[in-house]
Amino acid sequence: MNIDRLFYGEYTATLDKKFRLCVPSEIRQKMENGFVYLALEHEKYVIFPGSRLESCAERCLSYGLEERELFFSSVKQLEIDAQGRVILPRQAVSKLVSNDNRKISLKGAGDVIVLEKIVDEDKG
Repeated sequence: MNIDRLFYGEYTATLDKKFRLCVPSEIRQKMENGFVYLALEHEKYVIFPGSRLESCAERCLSYGLEERELFFSSVKQLEIDAQGRVILPRQAVSKLVSNDNRKISLKGAGDVIVLEKIVDEDKG
């Protein structure tokens, strides 16, 4: 295992009006081939480089049928543009942001990055 290729740390990002997520440079440096995959795993959105698709898929094969279906049906390839952004699908955006709060958290989790909605504590 190459520890330099693992994702760790936590970042905050804001989606723009076109649902583009600016991927922090520390994460982009570990991505290969200019694209990432987005998937639902255990009801959370995760992103990971194409080189990890096989290992993520193998791990998911040990899950129950419902979780496998959720993961494999949700996998989408996303291209990273020249500015380091990816356009998230509307389905993911609707679960991650609201009209008045477009901030999301990116948390390193080893071979994947977990995307989570940031709850504005002032609004509950």
